[in-house]
Amino acid sequence: MKVVLFLILLSIFSPLLSDLTLWEKAREIAKANWNLVPSETQHFIVMRNTRNNNVIFDFEVKITHKLDNENNIINELIDVKSQQENSTLVYERIEELLARDITPEKTGILLTIEDDNPGLELLDGITEVEDKQCTTYQFVWETTINERDMIFEGKMWIDVETGAPVHATLSLQNTPLFVKNMKIEKSFYYDPVINLWYENEIMSITEIVIPFRRMTLETKQKLLDPWSYSVGND
Repeated sequence: MKVVLFLILLSIFSPLLSDLTLWEKAREIAKANWNLVPSETQHFIVMRNTRNNNVIFDFEVKITHKLDNENNIINELIDVKSQQENSTLVYERIEELLARDITPEKTGILLTIEDDNPGLELLDGITEVEDKQCTTYQFVWETTINERDMIFEGKMWIDVETGAPVHATLSLQNTPLFVKNMKIEKSFYYDPVINLWYENEIMSITEIVIPFRRMTLETKQKLLDPWSYSVGND
């Protein structure tokens, strides 16, 4: 009788224990790929008047990322498409993209949230996401971006077969002045043969409210052909 009871309990809790190890498996995959840099990013950006949906500005930009002679990552503009070719707003946004420092840092969600984090919760059930059977984790992520402390709540879907993250959604909780809300979605690519994993698409929607005006900023980034930034890093 005791043996039968043990087998019943084992059958109940083994799947749960297996699921719980997926976050750590995902962390190991992220740690092995933390220093990847895309060879090229493609940005698609639209700012709209929220009240009437009119486009304030929109543009597409392609930027390459290479190492210079001093082993710094440099961003080079290779193509721009816009309906507002002479818009100051457009070129200010492009200058901001070109000025970004994309040097990899160990600050991502999986690199900073361990499986015993009190803000991490495994949700019930298996969900199909991007043609993969996934388990779902809910999390709270505290980070610093451009010297500003940010708190995100989100979910991440992890492939139950490989342990690789497939998709994530995030919502900014401590929004700055004039920002009503900000939501981000990330998709990931994984090649289990060579253990290559990276973000390949990032989308965001930001609602901005200023006196007498409401705007929505929509962005999409595609990140292509990553290379390993290893100078002075592990």
